[in-house]
Amino acid sequence: MLLKSFLFPLAVVLLSSSTTTSVLARPTASPTPDVEAHIKFPDSNPFGRVTNGNSNNLLHVRVQNHADHPITILRVRGQFREATGKERPLRETTTMRLGMPVSPRSKSPLIPYRFHSENKIGDVGLRVWVDYNDANNNLHSVLGYDSTVTVGEPKSSWFDLELLFLYVLLGGLFAGIAYFVYTTYFDPSLSLSPSASKSGKKASSGGRPSAVTAKSSSIVDNVTGEKSKVDESWVPEHHLRTRGAKKGGNASAGATSGEENLDLDATAARDMVGSDGRQLR
Repeated sequence: MLLKSFLFPLAVVLLSSSTTTSVLARPTASPTPDVEAHIKFPDSNPFGRVTNGNSNNLLHVRVQNHADHPITILRVRGQFREATGKERPLRETTTMRLGMPVSPRSKSPLIPYRFHSENKIGDVGLRVWVDYNDANNNLHSVLGYDSTVTVGEPKSSWFDLELLFLYVLLGGLFAGIAYFVYTTYFDPSLSLSPSASKSGKKASSGGRPSAVTAKSSSIVDNVTGEKSKVDESWVPEHHLRTRGAKKGGNASAGATSGEENLDLDATAARDMVGSDGRQLR
């Protein structure tokens, strides 16, 4: 009995000493600094509307350092999640890298965080974190925004330059197609083949001409050879005098050419008669 009463306190002392040794040997994790991140939409967007296909969705970020040592803000990052149910992650959004130091017991300047959205139209969850390093260069994260936002499409405008350029391009394409269809199926003058046009020219040249040729003050029909007088009462007088002068010049030129032809005929007749007066064949 005395032996049991002596061994029990000894066992208790040995057990407590081994527990203390194991606790001292276990490494301690670095404490998380007292840091807060305040993130919200600007006053111009109080209901948290997010526009698809736009990288100018804006959040205002401010970090408050309550610790006694400085920190360095590394980046701001976000994630879209399901608004209800299991809140599964949908996709990561823009990551903005900073490297901004914050002094002890002070706050950072206002940081504009712009992020991109490509989600289904409706309500989705949005979470935004701020990653920072403490004085010992240990990485920490603090959640600054966790709420539901409304995703919508951008407002369309008729005066959008991209849409105007698209309208002009489509209009030119449709005009080209319409012109091609018209010249191919509806315009006979442009749709004739080269062989058809040549055959048409041959047919017109082989037939009897029915054109009327105007010469001087009379019109001569090439088919019948009849002449009809032209009414010259409406022609100015100076034009008639000019045409009469041209007729006189043509007549004198015709007389001269006729005399030359007579001289040539006489010379040819003398050459055809031999020295004995007989005609050469």
